[in-house]
Amino acid sequence: MLVKLKSFLIRFWRLEVALAVLLSSLVFGIFVPEFMMEGQLCYVQRHDSLVQSINNQIDLFKVNHGYKPNAMNESAWHVDDSPLSTQYYFPKGVPSYCPNGQKWELNSETGYLIPHRH
Repeated sequence: MLVKLKSFLIRFWRLEVALAVLLSSLVFGIFVPEFMMEGQLCYVQRHDSLVQSINNQIDLFKVNHGYKPNAMNESAWHVDDSPLSTQYYFPKGVPSYCPNGQKWELNSETGYLIPHRH
């Protein structure tokens, strides 16, 4: 009788361990990739938000001055190689790099940022 109980407990313990391994693998297989994709999505949304903010400020600049800048760096926007103050548009300086460190470029035809993906 004791042998049968011991055998039953060993089989029950093995089944319990197998179920625990199965459940943990399901959890890791489903939720870990979702968390990783959320981080990438957040990065893309941050990039797109920054592009939209800069393009909106370029539009505001055009409304105030009647033209768009044709170049930009951290300290100013440029029109025909003359720097223009951006203190009203970007008090802390123009964000001249995207979140991954690539430099922003203005499209000479549209006056907006040239979109790029990572």
